[in-house]
Amino acid sequence: MVNIGSTDGCAHECSHSVTSPFNDRFGTASHLGIVTTLSNLGMLMIPVGLRAFPLKDHEFTGCYLYRGMVDTTLLEVAFAPELAARNMRGIRKAQYHEIGGYWLWSPNPHFDIRLAGNIAIPGGGYRDLAHLATVAPAGRGHT
Repeated sequence: MVNIGSTDGCAHECSHSVTSPFNDRFGTASHLGIVTTLSNLGMLMIPVGLRAFPLKDHEFTGCYLYRGMVDTTLLEVAFAPELAARNMRGIRKAQYHEIGGYWLWSPNPHFDIRLAGNIAIPGGGYRDLAHLATVAPAGRGHT
């Protein structure tokens, strides 16, 4: 069973906690007897955005965010048997690509209408980790 960062034996952990979206769970239990988030992989985030005012009282904002791991060596060592079993050479660095934007219309100073949206597309590294993860521990089925 491959379990990313779980200390309680559960197989449903994500790569990050709710309060820290920077892959703080990857290194949590990587050291024998030490439970810490300080051994995480480090994240590289590159944001790009555009803000435009095409018409009076209208605003358009678009953004792109690349999120990737700085160094995947820790994961490749931890998952060496699983990588060999799947004939994978390593884990790619890209976690995901996030695209978002909003349109704002302010007809008067006390009222506005805003349409907003955001989408995250899994990167190669995120898909590699998904191939290595198991959903249910061995011997237990889904309930």
